[in-house]
Amino acid sequence: MKLLIVESPAKAKTINKYLGSDFQVVASYGHVRDLLAKAGSVLPEQDFLIKYEINPKSTRHIKTICDLAKKSECIYLATDPDREGESISWHIVEVLKEKKIFANFKRIIFNEITKKAVSDALQQPRDINLNLVNAQQARRSLDYLVGFSLSPLLWRKLPGCKSAGRVQSVGLRLICEREEEISKFISQEYWNIHIDMISNKDEIVTAKLIEFDGNKLEKFSITNQSQAQDIVKNIENQQFKVIDITRKQRKKSPPPPFITSSLQQEAAGKLGFTAKKTMTIAQKLYEGIDLNNESTALITYMRTDSVMLSKDFIDETRNFISSSFGSNYLPKQIRAFKSKVKNAQEAHEAIRPININLTPELLLNKIEKDYLKLYELIWQRTVACQMENVILNLESINFASFNQLHVAKATGSTIAFDGFYKVYKEINDEEENKKLLPNLSQNEVMQVKNILPKQHFTEPPPRYSEATLVKTLEDLGIGRPSTYATIISVLQERDYVILDQKRFIPQNKGRLVTAFLTAFFKKYVEYDFTAKLEDQLDSIAKGMIEWQEILKNFWTGFNNNVQEIEQYKITDIIPQIETLLSNFLFPAQNDETDHKLCTLCKVGKLSLKLSKYGAFLACDNYPSCNFTRNIAAAFENNDNLPKGKNNKAIGYSDDMQKTIYLKEGPFGWYIQAGEDSTNKNDKPKRVPISVISSSPQDITLETAVKLLALPKVIGLNPNTNKEITVAVGRYGPYLKHDGKFISIPKNYDYLNLSINDCIKIITSSSSQLRKAKKDAPTNSDKVAKSKS
Repeated sequence: MKLLIVESPAKAKTINKYLGSDFQVVASYGHVRDLLAKAGSVLPEQDFLIKYEINPKSTRHIKTICDLAKKSECIYLATDPDREGESISWHIVEVLKEKKIFANFKRIIFNEITKKAVSDALQQPRDINLNLVNAQQARRSLDYLVGFSLSPLLWRKLPGCKSAGRVQSVGLRLICEREEEISKFISQEYWNIHIDMISNKDEIVTAKLIEFDGNKLEKFSITNQSQAQDIVKNIENQQFKVIDITRKQRKKSPPPPFITSSLQQEAAGKLGFTAKKTMTIAQKLYEGIDLNNESTALITYMRTDSVMLSKDFIDETRNFISSSFGSNYLPKQIRAFKSKVKNAQEAHEAIRPININLTPELLLNKIEKDYLKLYELIWQRTVACQMENVILNLESINFASFNQLHVAKATGSTIAFDGFYKVYKEINDEEENKKLLPNLSQNEVMQVKNILPKQHFTEPPPRYSEATLVKTLEDLGIGRPSTYATIISVLQERDYVILDQKRFIPQNKGRLVTAFLTAFFKKYVEYDFTAKLEDQLDSIAKGMIEWQEILKNFWTGFNNNVQEIEQYKITDIIPQIETLLSNFLFPAQNDETDHKLCTLCKVGKLSLKLSKYGAFLACDNYPSCNFTRNIAAAFENNDNLPKGKNNKAIGYSDDMQKTIYLKEGPFGWYIQAGEDSTNKNDKPKRVPISVISSSPQDITLETAVKLLALPKVIGLNPNTNKEITVAVGRYGPYLKHDGKFISIPKNYDYLNLSINDCIKIITSSSSQLRKAKKDAPTNSDKVAKSKS
C-alpha cells in the first residue's frame, strides 16, 4: 500500500477519487507539531535549539498516520506547495522517525488538484527541501523570540496591553501613524469654476476655467466665495470660441492574474469581503467542494505571489476567448506578466480557475453564493488578462474668451473598443466611458449659459481599509502571502484596532503599544528593517545563508535592547510615551491655555497614568486634587475641527442647493443643510453623525448629503408592489415596507442600498420571524413549565 498525506480532509477527499485502490489518502489536519507555548522553546544559547511538541488536537491524527505508515511501502508527502507546507511534511517525517517508523518518504507538489496534476507530481517526486523548512523555522523562531520577550515586558511596563508581535506591530504602527496624520490635518478651502456653454446648434458642453485674466488657475488660486463671485461677474457676459481641439487614442492593457494580495484587495473593494473571508473561501475552492455529488477543486493554490500562468492553460484560455468573443478580442501574442513583488516565487502559478471552460454561469445555484462570487472574480480576471487591450478615445477642447484673457477646458473619453472590459473591470475603471463631447469646430462661437462656482475642502488621507493596508504592507516588502490575513486578524483580536465602516481605527491600547515600541524598540518597528528581515528569510529559502546566522544577528541586539528596558521603571516609560502621544493625549485648545493644566484645580498638570484597567489622565496635584479622566478621542478639543462659533462648512451640495455644515451641539456632532434660521417653519435639516461614525473627521460631503437625503424611497418591491424606504432612527438604520420596520444588518452599507439589497434584507427578516414564531413556546408549554 502507498500512503499520501495532505493537510485537510477536503483536499484528501478530492485527491482520493484520482488514485487507485493501492493508495490511501489521509489528512494531517494542518500542523502536527509546534513550539511549546512557554518560555524556553527556542534556546539561543544552544545555537537556537527548537523544542517542538505535538499539538494536542493532532494526537488522534498522528496515530492514524502512524498506523497507516507502518503498512505502507512508500509515503508521499503532498502538503501545500509553500514554506508552511514544506514544514508540515518535514514535521510529519520527524514524528514518524521518533516513533521508529522508517519508510521511503517522497515529497510531491502540485499547484492545482486535478487528476493530471496529481499524476504528474507522482512521476516527479523529490526530497524535502530543507532550505524552505529552515526559512519557516527561522520565521517561527523570530516571531516566538519577539513575542515571548516583548509580551512580558509589556505586561509589566504597560498594564492592560496584551502582547506585541514582530510583523503585526509594524502593521499597527502604520494604522496609528495614519491616525496621527489625520488628527494633524488642517482642511483648506478652494474653489473651481465650471462654465456651461451652448453652441449655435444648441449643443451644451461643460468646461472648467483654467486661466483667468491671463493667469493660470492652480488648485488654490481661488480660496473663498468672494473671489469666486468676482470671477463669475467678470466672465458672465463673455463669449467664448473654440481655440484648440485635441483627439487621440489610448490603449489600456489588462491587469495581471491574481496573486494573494491583489485578490484580497479586489475582493474587499468589489465584494466587501474581509481578507480572512477571502482566504477561507479560496481555500475551499482550492481543496474541493461538492459539485454534482463529488468533490471538485475549482482554483489553483491561493497563497502565491507569482503572476505566471502555465503555457497549456494560456492556450486553453486563448481558445476560449476566440470561440466565445471572437478573434478581435484575442491579442496576436501571448501575454506574459512580470511580478512586481520582491522575491516572488515564480515556480508557482497565479491564482486561476482550473478549468477556464467552467464559467460562473455553469455553477449558478450549484455552489454557495459567496463561493460563486469569488470564483467569478478569479475567472473574470484570468480571462481578461489574456484578452486584447481596451482602446479609449480621449478628447479635449479649449475655449478662449473673445478678449483672450480667459480659457476654459472640456475633456471627455469614450470607449472605442471594449477589449478586456468585455469581461472584467477593476474598481477604478468604472468611470472610463464618462463623457462624450459634442462635435465642435475650430473657432466655433459659444455662448455662456451658466456659470457654476463650486466650493471644495481638502480632505485628510483616508484611514486604512483591509485592502489598502495589505497593499501598503506589500509595497513596503513586509509580510508574505501567507501572513497578510493573520496580521489583520491578530490586531483586531488584541483590541488594538477596530474596523469601523470598513476602516481601521487604532484603540487606546494600540496607540500605547505603538508609542512604547517606537520609543524603546524603534529599530524593530522600522519599515526598512522589517522588510530587510523578510529578504533574509527569502535568502534562507534559496540556500544562500544559514538560518541560525540570521537569528544570531537579530537576537544579539534585540536581547540587549530588552535587557536594557527591563531596568526602566514605569516612571521612566511614561514621559516618553506622553511626548509621542502629546497631540492625542493633550490636544490643543481654542485658547492659549496650557494643554496639560488640570481643569478642576487649575494648579496641577495632567499626566498619563497606567492601570490594569487601562490608561487614563490624572492631576499630579494629588491628593489635594483627585481629578481624573479617560483618554479622550483624538478629535476632542482639537482646534483643527469646528467647535462652537468655528463651525465648519463641509462643502456645497448642488442637489440641495445649500452649504452643508459640520457642527457640535450639546448632544454631540451633527451635520446641517443650509444656514441657521429663527423662522420655526424654515429650520435647517440636521442629522447626528453618530448614526454613521464616532468621529467628525470621517464625514465627507458625499456622506453628509446622503445622510441628509434620508428617509429615501429606494423603489418598489416587485413581490408586493409597495415602496421600500430607508431611514435612520434612534436605534440605527432601518427599512420601512408594507407598514413594517426592519433593522438593516451591519454588513450592509445603508447609504448605498440597491433594491436587490433591500429585498434580501426583507426576505431574511421574514424568514427569521417565521423561525422565531415556530420556536416560540406555546401557551401549553408555558403552563406546563409553570406547573413543573
